[in-house]
Amino acid sequence: MASTVKAELSRANPNQIANMANLSQLGDGLGIVPRTELVTVAANVGVLSQPAASLVAVFATAGGATGELDLIKRNGAVIAGDCAINAVGNVVFAAADAVTEAEITYIPIEGEEFTETIPVTLGGVGTLLQTRRAIQLTAATLVAPAATPGAKTLVARGTLVGALGAGEAALQAGGTTIAFVAAEAAAACTATVTYLAFPGEGEGTEDPFGDRLDAEVDLT
Repeated sequence: MASTVKAELSRANPNQIANMANLSQLGDGLGIVPRTELVTVAANVGVLSQPAASLVAVFATAGGATGELDLIKRNGAVIAGDCAINAVGNVVFAAADAVTEAEITYIPIEGEEFTETIPVTLGGVGTLLQTRRAIQLTAATLVAPAATPGAKTLVARGTLVGALGAGEAALQAGGTTIAFVAAEAAAACTATVTYLAFPGEGEGTEDPFGDRLDAEVDLT
């Protein structure tokens, strides 16, 4: 009967653990376990070491209001006592709470990071390369000859071109395109974008960690 990662870890056999950890690509799995960080909050935003997929718990430890906070949906409108993940995967707090420090437990987004230069149409839409799909956009910069080159402020995924404000950009709902303000793109130009790719979608991406475990290692 073939051994499993579960069995080898239980035996703690030093001759097998490394092989089993390599087979299961354990390092990738450790990258998406829940993290707890003590974060300084500035301008109502706490910057995490990795973009968050979801929040587990947030406790304000210093500021105008302290204590456990309510977790609302990503990019939601926060009011007193609330917090939410913002467009770049950090945590935003209500101005009324004046939080200056918080303990944040969260699950990081699973996905490999890519930076690439993409073509942007006259209508202000850029398409990711290699049929990849983004799960999180982390940076977007229009490049000359754009009418308004430079780094853009990222807003909620799914915000359409016509709803963008000056200097904004947004990953679209399907995850394969990025919208810029059409007038800022003007002439057909390019943009440099950085994003976390949806696992297993497009060239150069690994399958989701859970799928790789199912395919390579019997954990039952």
